[in-house]
Amino acid sequence: MNTNIVIFTDLDGTLLDHDSYSYAAAEPCFDYLRKNQIPLVYTSSKTAIEIEELCIQTEFFYPFIAENGGLISTPIDFFSKSSQNKKQYRKTIIGTPRDEINQVLKKFEDSYNFKSFKQMSLEELIKHTGLTKQQAIYANQRDSTEPLLWLDDDSKLQAFSEQLAQYNLTLVSGGRFHHVMGNHDKATTMSLLIEQFSSYYNNQITSIALGDSPNDLKMLENATYGIIIPNPHAPKMCINNHATLQTAKHSGPQGWNDALLELLQELLK
Repeated sequence: MNTNIVIFTDLDGTLLDHDSYSYAAAEPCFDYLRKNQIPLVYTSSKTAIEIEELCIQTEFFYPFIAENGGLISTPIDFFSKSSQNKKQYRKTIIGTPRDEINQVLKKFEDSYNFKSFKQMSLEELIKHTGLTKQQAIYANQRDSTEPLLWLDDDSKLQAFSEQLAQYNLTLVSGGRFHHVMGNHDKATTMSLLIEQFSSYYNNQITSIALGDSPNDLKMLENATYGIIIPNPHAPKMCINNHATLQTAKHSGPQGWNDALLELLQELLK
């Protein structure tokens, strides 16, 4: 395994196509990662069970970050020299439990117009996400976040966010939905995993992060190298001067593949 590089990637709109959720265009880079044994850490607002399915499909059995940093899921004994089973995962909850989040959201149902995943029927989830029935069921099996569809004026979002903060909750904009969660994010959870990788391999880690929305920006800035994947469907990022940030030429998995492959070949030549 290449212990110098660890890659953290957002999924929807980044590795996965915004409309089809396909990662087919990323296969050349997948092959390069496998050949060089470079860990690929999925880092997403998706649920643990959704990401486990993707790990199986792509055959990348590494730790992953789910629910916007709300939990880390790690193959059992992954960071143990004697690890034999890397396909069974154990979750570590970091964020605020989902039930507590929804108790707070209930207080604001008469003040703002929104609809959370918990409030949606299975048919509504399928309609708004474009997922299959089974995928929608998995998307709703959450531990530490609550996605919601904002149906009110955008001008009210700031006030809503400030009121949630009084309950130690954060409102984060993703590619399609807003996510209500505790005081955690992808960047802080990424840092925890970088420490684990560095300690286990007794080696300083070069981290590469890829993302497409403001939800990913802090993660991109805190990585050694950050790659922005253009997404016309996501809110625009407010980017300050950052020497190690670059923008891919294409959106979705094609941009992911081309930009990451170019950077890796430069770093490993």
